[in-house]
Amino acid sequence: MELARALERLGPVPLVGVDGGASGFRAHRVCVVPGGRGRDGPRLATQGLPSRRSIEPVPGFQALPLDRQSGPEAGEAPGALERELRERWLEAACGAILGLGLDPARGARPLIGLCAPGLKTADGRGIRAALHGPRIPDFAAELERRLAQAGLVPVRPLGPLAADGLAAGTGEWLGALGRLSGLQQGYYLGGGSGVAECLLLDGLPRAPEGAGLGLDRAWEALACDGRSYEVHLSAAGLNRDWSALGTGLPEAAAAAGNRRAVELFRERAERLADWCQGRLSLVQHRAGRVLERIVVGQRLGGLFLDPALAAHFARPARERLAERIAEQGPRAVAEVWLRDGALAPERLVGSDLREAPAIGALALALEGP
Repeated sequence: MELARALERLGPVPLVGVDGGASGFRAHRVCVVPGGRGRDGPRLATQGLPSRRSIEPVPGFQALPLDRQSGPEAGEAPGALERELRERWLEAACGAILGLGLDPARGARPLIGLCAPGLKTADGRGIRAALHGPRIPDFAAELERRLAQAGLVPVRPLGPLAADGLAAGTGEWLGALGRLSGLQQGYYLGGGSGVAECLLLDGLPRAPEGAGLGLDRAWEALACDGRSYEVHLSAAGLNRDWSALGTGLPEAAAAAGNRRAVELFRERAERLADWCQGRLSLVQHRAGRVLERIVVGQRLGGLFLDPALAAHFARPARERLAERIAEQGPRAVAEVWLRDGALAPERLVGSDLREAPAIGALALALEGP
């Protein structure tokens, strides 16, 4: 990704990155942080406060199963609840961008990069299927229309919409404070309403399905208890499980020593370690590469970094991962990841760069024509 060349070709225009998801949209002004040459060249950072717009859930809405959204019933007309949620998504996205205060009267024509969950349409400008949200196949076109009504016309057409995992991993790689910065081989795992992934192979961020390695997604792969890894690795899945055990926030209960909450986090630590060992092994076997670092981000990353939870989450996750690597290898992974039988420092880390998806979405938009 030739960031310096893309910026030079674009010229001096406002840069905007938008991070979208089931809970809302966050728009950020993005700036360039000068650097040296090559891998130490320009980096991206956010400036000022983000513009946030939350999405109120629509009571009773349930997304269609993915096989119905992508199969013969893909053209099934949306019901009233899905139409209402679609409107809320579009209002939130438009409001977040306009909330940055860009002044069309002064000729502001920003470059806007957007990321959103779900499977995209053939042109990349819409959402044709989503696990936790509405189908919006005309997302970019409708958002452009609403922005134009407010007098804001982007310097380029919006889209393609970036996958949230690819955007977050790209932001961790190109962001000035990213935990993948300067690396050639890495992996990003974000846990929020779902699970977001990105592989960094030979200095190129890739969505798992675009890496050519035949990797199952977290919502497809089953853990030892028969439930998907998305349930285990998403913050939403953690909260759902805790709601059957106790009240309040699970992290607060675990920090206070609640036995059920502690057990819940230790179980999550084991599943996180199992998933990471699987990714390390598959990438080494199928791509011949040893990942240099795994970054845990989004809400799951915040929990991983929480010192009050370290004894129940981050520490047991690192210990189990070291055990799994020692027992199952591969040897090339063990040589890099283990030191005196323990996990080497800075291999499995958390990230609190909440702006990573917005930074990455903008970086991916820079690659456009």
